[in-house]
Amino acid sequence: MNGQIDNQTSSNNWGPPDLITRSRGLWFLPELVRGAWAGTSIFKDMEHQILFVDTEFQNSLDILKSRFIFNNAEAVEDFLRNHRGLASVLLEAAPHMKKAFGEETPLALEIMQEDGSPRVIYALARWRGGRAESRNALNSFDESWLMSNLKKSAGRIVFDYELI
Repeated sequence: MNGQIDNQTSSNNWGPPDLITRSRGLWFLPELVRGAWAGTSIFKDMEHQILFVDTEFQNSLDILKSRFIFNNAEAVEDFLRNHRGLASVLLEAAPHMKKAFGEETPLALEIMQEDGSPRVIYALARWRGGRAESRNALNSFDESWLMSNLKKSAGRIVFDYELI
């Protein structure tokens, strides 16, 4: 209850609010809402923005595919669609992984099978060297980039190597 006395009706004909309303954490600016009530569609612009964001995300996915091998591509793409902020983190991390592991080392993205929906994505350097060299390369990556950018991944990306 907002403390105002109102006549209750059974219809959905709610006029535009006269004051800035703070209801359930949403802010409505009267001039924007009145524009919507005047017959303009506030959803038309939202559809345009959604298409723009989706196109932008698809471009990020295409760039990721050029830098990483997608193991089980459908699962990787689904995970990245559900966690869209991670694509930019992976794009930022790729050159640093290449620098640490070597330009010739292929990078891969993989979703491990878990019960329920996956919680993390693995960014793997496919290493052809020995175990000690791979650990040194991973430590180099950790120190040069990962430690200062760890919060960006929100615990959803595991950077590691895979011996092949």
